[in-house]
Amino acid sequence: MERLTSKRVNGIKTGYWSSAKKDELIARLAEYEDTGKTPEEIKEFESIAEQMAEKVAKLSRELSEARKNE
Repeated sequence: MERLTSKRVNGIKTGYWSSAKKDELIARLAEYEDTGKTPEEIKEFESIAEQMAEKVAKLSRELSEARKNE
């Protein structure tokens, strides 16, 4: 994903800034809002997906090993 924002680090203001046009920023925000998920929920989904991928890889290795021993 290409970020449209950057952290503002100038010692005076904090937050984010963007050189993108307002229409582009609003369209991207709408895409996120259309998911109905919070950033925290999306991060949790990513964590679950990683755990599931690790389990699949482990089971695949175990299956390969079991087939070798047949």
